[in-house]
Amino acid sequence: MFRHAVNVLYLATLLSVPVGCMHQSVIPLSATPHVAVIADGFGDPSSLNPYIDGAWPTGAVTGELALAYFVHEAPNGALAPYLLTRIPNFKNGDVSDDGRRITFHLRPHLRWSDGVPLSADDVAFTVRAIKDPKNNAVVAGFDLITRVVVKNKTTVVFYLKRPYADFSTTYFSTDGRVCLLPRHAFKGLDIEHSPFNSKPIGAGPFRVVAWHRGSDIEFERNPYYFGPPAKLKRVIYRIQSSISTTQLQFQTGEVHFWDRVPETRIALARAVRGAHVLETSPDAYLHIDFNVNRVRDRSIREAVRFALDRREIAKAVTGGLTTAQEGVVNDANPLAWKLPLIEQDTMRAKALLRARLPTLHLIYPLGDETISTVVELVREQLENAGISLEAKGYTNVQLTVSILPNGAWDMALFNWSLDPTADLSDLYKCSSAAPNGSNYGRYCNPEMDRLLKRFASTYDVQERMDILRREEALIDHDVPTIVLFMRDWGFAESAAVTGFAPRRDSPFDGFESADVK
Repeated sequence: MFRHAVNVLYLATLLSVPVGCMHQSVIPLSATPHVAVIADGFGDPSSLNPYIDGAWPTGAVTGELALAYFVHEAPNGALAPYLLTRIPNFKNGDVSDDGRRITFHLRPHLRWSDGVPLSADDVAFTVRAIKDPKNNAVVAGFDLITRVVVKNKTTVVFYLKRPYADFSTTYFSTDGRVCLLPRHAFKGLDIEHSPFNSKPIGAGPFRVVAWHRGSDIEFERNPYYFGPPAKLKRVIYRIQSSISTTQLQFQTGEVHFWDRVPETRIALARAVRGAHVLETSPDAYLHIDFNVNRVRDRSIREAVRFALDRREIAKAVTGGLTTAQEGVVNDANPLAWKLPLIEQDTMRAKALLRARLPTLHLIYPLGDETISTVVELVREQLENAGISLEAKGYTNVQLTVSILPNGAWDMALFNWSLDPTADLSDLYKCSSAAPNGSNYGRYCNPEMDRLLKRFASTYDVQERMDILRREEALIDHDVPTIVLFMRDWGFAESAAVTGFAPRRDSPFDGFESADVK
């Protein structure tokens, strides 16, 4: 089945797939100038097509190095034109006065990484493919597109049902993980069955050479890249299922970039001689979702929240790198309403349970030791309140393809990541309830739906802030989600590395400036 890609979702940012037989690279890569080795220990993807597998490394490493996007993340965290000459807005006339017509201008003379010209026809093809129900692609905002008109090879116009203020992060941005597809690489609109899925064609500074399953993904400098040539000649993403192995290889110099260093190991990475650890604080948070179809009683959901000491969990797991917060939108976001944290109150939790001793089934992703540690802390704190926990971990493929959509669970503990616009539609809209979207908890509140629709339709910043405050208040009251803490990504680089500056939400944007001496 063609899986959906979600512009707010970093769900698989820290999920992994067990790796079996390992294929060894034939060149001692770590000793070769201008060849970078990246590793993280989180396993092998199931596809290199982000519409099929949006997990890391497909969504981030492969996506940001090699695929094609309208916009990307600038060093200051803002969106910047990438394949576009400019980002549409009212002032430059690319967004109509009623907000229902958006014009995109591509750079001239763009080429795909195989040398074929990239044009507005590819944009129109990608929209058609996403909207084709046979592909089962559920991507926020694309349902609003009523018509796509190709004006010429570099100009394409989207006509919308209603204004959509979040188009800049939804329609083909690295932050949204929604990429353009080369029409010539597919037969018709069927994008599930194509060589693209194992050797994607993009427009980034690098291109995929080969994917050796269970071993590595090999990239080379893209000779057709529209910008200045990348300094690195080759990049190897080394596939490993063990964070400890990645740590050891970083210590011995076999790995130049250890990406997404778990909070529990940032201090260890810093201790490596000559190493430098760069930290980013993306809009990613660790949280618990309730399946409200199974945990229908709000008092039980509220009891779980009062049973948890989230300050202590964050301190124990991250060593003070991050703190707990209540709202689902990062407190650092200018739109955020900084909700006061609901503190642990075990006696209140017991009172809400009214002598009931529920047993809850929790699911979580394997491969992230931060999450594994949090699961045990949650278990201990819930048991103190009289709530038993049956926890089971699953691989990325199992969790995203089968377990989360089937709803045979009470609570799910994993990562979400919101784009900077703070649009919550994919997570809480009734029509996004799984298996139709990413509302895995099946939460449905008509008032929330009304607010979400209005939030996405207005460009007025103050109105969006007011709407978001009301959305957060509903979530706070209904308790479909309990935020534990914001994640803090670590990116460790060896002494041989120069020019790497990970972006907040799209860490490998700008990787063409990185090099290995």
